[in-house]
Amino acid sequence: MSRFRRKARSAEQPAPSQTIDCTVIRAASGEARKDTSPAKITEQHYERIFGVNVRGTVFTLQMAVPVLDDGASVILNSSVCADDGVEAFGTCAASKAALRSYARTWANELKGRGIRANAISPGTIDPRAIPAMVGAEDAETVKAGVAAQVPSGRMGTAEEVVTWSPSSRPSRAASFLARRSTSRRQ
Repeated sequence: MSRFRRKARSAEQPAPSQTIDCTVIRAASGEARKDTSPAKITEQHYERIFGVNVRGTVFTLQMAVPVLDDGASVILNSSVCADDGVEAFGTCAASKAALRSYARTWANELKGRGIRANAISPGTIDPRAIPAMVGAEDAETVKAGVAAQVPSGRMGTAEEVVTWSPSSRPSRAASFLARRSTSRRQ
């Protein structure tokens, strides 16, 4: 982040060798709460989820924009939970819906530089955080329940959505969105 902060604060344009062709922002925080009815949502719960998922994404992109190459691609990690209406995940769902809205807005705001912004909305990914979200005693039951609702009979993996290592083969979804040929402007 410090390199982004320096460039964001600098008035000079970065040299082409210091620009980024694609940035993937995967801010992810979720928490299943049995007491998240509108009357019981706490400010701490709301701030924690929106702080990571929305605020983290907004300010990460803000710092990246000065070093994004013209024609670059911005990929935000949203989630289908934004549409599912699953009980106990309302705050997480709302935060992921906000990211999809930002992607549409940022696509218009950055189009002058040919920068594309998209959101990937995968199904449930099998995170290591499930035990922390629902408790260790319920983790396997939750995973099995989610997998039973998915046509493939399993939860997805992070590698299927976005590959994290620059040395590994990119996932199909992120690779397609990152290509310059997906842009209307050539």
